[in-house]
Amino acid sequence: MVLSAGVAVSGLTVQFAVDSAVAGTSTSSASGAAYSYAIPPSMTAGVHNVTVSYAGNATYNPASRTTAALTVTVPKSSVAFSLYAVTGAPGTTVT
Repeated sequence: MVLSAGVAVSGLTVQFAVDSAVAGTSTSSASGAAYSYAIPPSMTAGVHNVTVSYAGNATYNPASRTTAALTVTVPKSSVAFSLYAVTGAPGTTVT
């Protein structure tokens, strides 16, 4: 986490949310804060907002920022065909 003065702050708990639903928390270090997010199978395709926030304490004010967009793509399903050789006489139906 970085203060407006550009100084990194370690040891602060930050919260990550996707579309306003809490995804998890992480503790900041001198290089920032990271969180790994597993996209739920039920999430719809499209753009989703990722927000990081800090609740504040006696030293630092609360902060919240929509920092990134998560674009979810849903792969298209495949269609498979099975073809079999058939034999039939003229005027008959074959399957």
